[in-house]
Amino acid sequence: MRCEKCGFDFDQGLDRCPKCGASVEFAGNTHFYLKAKEEHAGFFDTVFSGVFRKHPSGTAAKIFAAGTPETTPAPDKMFSAWQKPWLYSRFLIAGLVFLLVGWFLAFSLNPGILGVVGSFGALVMPFTILMFIWEMNIPRNISFIKLVVYFFVGGMISMIFTLIFGAAFEELDPPFAAFIEEPAKLLTTLIIMHKAKTKYGFGGMLIGAAVGAGFTVFENIAYIFNFFLAYGLEMGKYVFISRSLTAIGTHTVWAAIAGAAAALGRKGKSKGFGYLAYPLFWICFVADIAMHFVWNGGLSLLVVLDDNSGVNDLLQDLLCVVAVVLLFFITNKCLKQVIYVYDSTRMEMMNRKAYAQAQVQPDSQQNQYADAQPSAQQNVQVSNNNAFYAANQVAAYVPQQAVPKVFTVKSDYLKLEVPVDRVLCIGRDPNYCDIVFPADTAGVSRKHCALSVSPEGYIYVMDLGSSMGTFLPDGRKLNPNEWTAIDDTFFVASEAYTFTVQ
Repeated sequence: MRCEKCGFDFDQGLDRCPKCGASVEFAGNTHFYLKAKEEHAGFFDTVFSGVFRKHPSGTAAKIFAAGTPETTPAPDKMFSAWQKPWLYSRFLIAGLVFLLVGWFLAFSLNPGILGVVGSFGALVMPFTILMFIWEMNIPRNISFIKLVVYFFVGGMISMIFTLIFGAAFEELDPPFAAFIEEPAKLLTTLIIMHKAKTKYGFGGMLIGAAVGAGFTVFENIAYIFNFFLAYGLEMGKYVFISRSLTAIGTHTVWAAIAGAAAALGRKGKSKGFGYLAYPLFWICFVADIAMHFVWNGGLSLLVVLDDNSGVNDLLQDLLCVVAVVLLFFITNKCLKQVIYVYDSTRMEMMNRKAYAQAQVQPDSQQNQYADAQPSAQQNVQVSNNNAFYAANQVAAYVPQQAVPKVFTVKSDYLKLEVPVDRVLCIGRDPNYCDIVFPADTAGVSRKHCALSVSPEGYIYVMDLGSSMGTFLPDGRKLNPNEWTAIDDTFFVASEAYTFTVQ
């Protein structure tokens, strides 16, 4: 593990760097986590920071060991256990070197090894993409052995479905193959997802990528050898290079996008058909079919013989760019889900700790219960999306005994009165917060602070790393990511945004 502040390398398991003392809570992923959490446009830059870095011996072995019940990290340890992707780049470099050497040997010394070179060429790019997505799987809950199984089995099953679906049509123009192959890959992905009980978007993306990569390899091998036999070495070389390089934006990426959207549509559940009511799933699936349709329409199997093949190659390049952009878009959605589960789990643990500490608080801090009279006002929205309580069954700790009455949080300035019957999040993000400020509210962060009341009536507030801070009436600023017991009043960013809990 490397300290992001001083660059010192040391073994995992420490909370602080032994050289400079900086916090290493996220094990070298602090900048990535903070940028991704705030949806900073540059957070993807840090994803590739491990490619050109020298990694200690044994690091690769630890990565390959992930995904078993013993090595899958707990939700609150995901970011500290995850390493930014870099193995895929080593595989790509080794694969390209092998292809160059093999290509030279096949065409200058021994044409008999052309079959081996062609088969490996069909594998390099799809498997590189698959390895990158596997390394991006922050939950680290799918082992490399399972990945290889999904690759071969998923590829074969999707091919079988394609042949079955295609048997219903005698002849189809190449573009219309998209309406057969994309449903075949999606059906295979959904079957494996159901068997694997995938609940994370990254898991659906990885399974879809494995199915798509297997499909790509089998299809490319068939195309490459058919062209070698039908048109000779020169045309075979063109198809070999074209299909090998453009695999970066075809079946593997298309299937990964649809698989991720399907998993996200389950809303954290490991089974079910919730994705059918998830608009993004249908948008991604239709986009896959559209890209496939245009791809085949721009380059059918015989168009490469025309003088305009360069125009078709350019069209393919543009489609690859579009596919990769969509992949990173859906990756961002998967990342938000993981951050949500991570933050929710950490808040649950903090709330448990706060409740345990509350057992020894003096009775003088006990507050009186009051009847709740919630009302919605124009200035502030009240959302049912309790980011720290509902989704993925991650809830703040609540003992079995019922609370006699529910506290309410009020603000005279905002004309707000909301029951504090669970952990509430306050901020500007309507997808995460229960009390949502207008998007243009100065000083208030997207996820500003959290509020909770223990069953005994002790009131706790946690600043969630906001930009302008959370304060007590005396002006004391709360430490971020720590539950603090308060009397009954606090404000966010400015005294104008004062809340009173009664």
